[in-house]
Amino acid sequence: MATYNLIESKVLASDIASVTFTSIPQTYTDLLITCGLRIDGTATDVFSVKPNGQTGTFATVNVQGYGNNSTVYSGSTSLIAGGAGASGYSTNALGNASIYFFNYTSSLDKTISIDSSPGNFATATRIFLTNGYWSTSSAITSIEIAAFESGTLKVGSKLYLYGIKNS
Repeated sequence: MATYNLIESKVLASDIASVTFTSIPQTYTDLLITCGLRIDGTATDVFSVKPNGQTGTFATVNVQGYGNNSTVYSGSTSLIAGGAGASGYSTNALGNASIYFFNYTSSLDKTISIDSSPGNFATATRIFLTNGYWSTSSAITSIEIAAFESGTLKVGSKLYLYGIKNS
């Protein structure tokens, strides 16, 4: 049975470009970030995830569903992304996301999975399902969550980092 331990929580008291979890303990099997995010000042409702200030590329597959339609994207990218609430959406609606890092301390390549929804409940909602593969032997020691395309994470956004021990 897996045990989840809260490592750190952040509730934004002001608008900022990004949030970084640092000094992540290397004593767990996996990591999970759950969050409710709102982005403003951007043309998109997408956030980025960068472990260890990542500068290489991920191999990714992203599925976006909107109403009765869905789109699949794949390829290499410099970030892993998911959906967040944005200006023009329902007032103060937060997009919800779960970001899972498998075997984050391993010397083997890292797999990251994101399930998210921007929370556009005023008209329709979308879902993002993203899987990423990062070729690195380094353990993950920090994770940055940022608004994509120069937006800001809005006040009231909430992020929770959990360490998971599998037994």
